[in-house]
Amino acid sequence: GPTLEIAEKLKHQKSIKRILAIEVSHEAIKALNKRKKEHNLSLVTAVKGDACELRELLRKEGIASVDTIVFSSLLHEIYSYSLKDGRRFNLDSVRDVLREALLALSGGGRLLIRDGVIPEDGEEEQILELRGETNKEVFDYFVRNFPGRDLSAAYRVIDEDSQNQLWRIIIKRKDAMEFLFKLTWCWRPEFNPCTFWDEVKEQYGVLTRKGYLRLLYEIADEQMITIKEVPLPKEWQSYLQPGYVNNLKGKAKLLDLDGNEVSLPDSNMMLVIERSGAETTSKDIGEGALKQLHESTIPGINSQTSSPLEEG
Repeated sequence: GPTLEIAEKLKHQKSIKRILAIEVSHEAIKALNKRKKEHNLSLVTAVKGDACELRELLRKEGIASVDTIVFSSLLHEIYSYSLKDGRRFNLDSVRDVLREALLALSGGGRLLIRDGVIPEDGEEEQILELRGETNKEVFDYFVRNFPGRDLSAAYRVIDEDSQNQLWRIIIKRKDAMEFLFKLTWCWRPEFNPCTFWDEVKEQYGVLTRKGYLRLLYEIADEQMITIKEVPLPKEWQSYLQPGYVNNLKGKAKLLDLDGNEVSLPDSNMMLVIERSGAETTSKDIGEGALKQLHESTIPGINSQTSSPLEEG
């Protein structure tokens, strides 16, 4: 992903002394070290560890606090794969990671979050129109095997035209979002679902953007720290990556219950949270890095799960 390269480019301008890229996977650490060598990322240290133990990982690196933390497509992975009280898809696993991040920030430090998002109107029922027998087969597999929530009775087929390979299905907008953005993984550009089976195992939209904000403020209150949301341009707060739109053309679209075509749900959201306290250089780092992160991911479909931290 682009985050490490962005931070490296900003190192002199923003007085960045060190960048830690934290990954739980040994294979990901190997890939990060390879990327570090290929792109001459002189300030980057790849650290194997769990983001739920962020402060302990920092302590072992001799770091008391950090100026900037970037979670890019990380939180939905934590939610989908981390075990908390013996189960996956437990929001407390996300809460644990966010708590660690807020407590690890210096005064004036910032947490930058980019991840999938449940649409604010996610409970609204709409019509999913599918074209192509293969896409319907993918949908059937999805509703049978998605572990994030029970979808067995969460939809109903209202139009089935097998001869013309056209199906219309009433489904909640949030469930359509999960399916549509997984369907894109089957087409690149020919049908090849080699990673689809793994994508079905995870939930991309964990909370609405407002839901993430509520959770962050709840954590801050519990820990007796003060945070604030840093305003972002509206088009950065929640957006749909064009790669999804282009990939779904001719395969699927959404209609309202009157049959009028409606826009696809947003695929991503961004948040910047600042911890109150003495100012650090992270204010400028956050705004510059987020702008470049947004611009580098908006053209297509991008996923990055490492957690870079900057010490200023």
